[in-house]
Amino acid sequence: LLVLSQTGRIEGRVRCGHALINGRVDGDLEVEHFLELQAGAHVTGTLRYRQLQMDVGAVVQGQLLHVDAAPA
Repeated sequence: LLVLSQTGRIEGRVRCGHALINGRVDGDLEVEHFLELQAGAHVTGTLRYRQLQMDVGAVVQGQLLHVDAAPA
């Protein structure tokens, strides 16, 4: 679980299971399960996710790519 507060900043590629973002990410973000972008989030890069919740005010400059669950 990645939790990035409003004043937090990450530069580079991130891979994780779940993410709650309210700060800035400059780089690609790959989330295996659930990604929540809160109102203060600002992401520059490609976002890969299975489930996404995006609040009003969150900013994404890049691509949003939905990834289906792996076949059983």
